[in-house]
Amino acid sequence: MRDAVLLFLAMVVFWLIALAVVWSGMIFFVGLPLGMVVSAVAWTGLLVLVVVLGVLSHRRWVLVAGVGVTLVLVAATYNWAAVAPRTWFEVHRPLYEHAARVTDLDDSYYGASLPFLLRPLTAMGSASRQDGMVFFPLWTGIPDDAGGYIYVPDERSPAGFDMYGDVCTDPVDLGDGWWMCGMTG
Repeated sequence: MRDAVLLFLAMVVFWLIALAVVWSGMIFFVGLPLGMVVSAVAWTGLLVLVVVLGVLSHRRWVLVAGVGVTLVLVAATYNWAAVAPRTWFEVHRPLYEHAARVTDLDDSYYGASLPFLLRPLTAMGSASRQDGMVFFPLWTGIPDDAGGYIYVPDERSPAGFDMYGDVCTDPVDLGDGWWMCGMTG
């Protein structure tokens, strides 16, 4: 039984590491297909590791609990915005609206960090303000460009908005002052 508990604790450590990566905001391409692939590979690797630890424990509860918790974490944190950015936004709209209300943004180019629990909403866990608009980048490129959601309180078009070097030229209206630019779908 002691070995089973130790193996379950090892799973907990791996889950915490995975969540730390998700919440660190250090991944700049989460809203791109590459980000989805990297995330899928990482979560699949973690699931395989959890299954191996569960089998080694020789306890069914460790295997079932490990797989169950891993799948819940994937469902809660996997960023699938690259394949359905409109749907991603609608599912997470209340969180974006909350972030737009509570985040204390400075006028620096790349903005400020979002509150801890809201960091997975953007690439790098931050949002920026420019000309009264708030930009939530879903991806940032190298050396400089981005795409994501823009909140415009007065509901004017964000066409011409500087998305870290790329100009928003074809914004998509998501309603109530929310726009999507630099995203497909």
